[in-house]
Amino acid sequence: SVMEKSSLVIHSGSANIISGALLKGVPSIMIPLVDGERLYNAKSVVKNGCGFIISESNFFAEGFLKEKIRELLCTNTSSKIKEIGDKIRIDTRTGEYLSRV
Repeated sequence: SVMEKSSLVIHSGSANIISGALLKGVPSIMIPLVDGERLYNAKSVVKNGCGFIISESNFFAEGFLKEKIRELLCTNTSSKIKEIGDKIRIDTRTGEYLSRV
C-alpha cells in the first residue's frame, strides 16, 4: 500500500487514515477543514505525540509546512507511533483507544 512506502502523511483527520498511519508507524500532519469529528481525531493524534495540526492558512505560509515536516521526521515520533500502533492491533476500537491514551 501507499502508506507502507510513506514517511509522512498529510490529510484531513479522517479516522481511517489516522488508523492506517498509526498501524504503519507513519506520522501525520492534519488539516481538519471543519470542526467536529476530524478535529477531535486530529487533536487526539497531537495529544499522543504522533503528528501536528496546521490551519489551512499556515499550509501555504512560506517555510511553515517544511518546518513541521522536519520536526516530525527528526524527532522520536516514529517509536511513539509504533507503540500506539501495536496497541491498536490489540484493541480494535481505535477511536476509543486514542481518547484513553
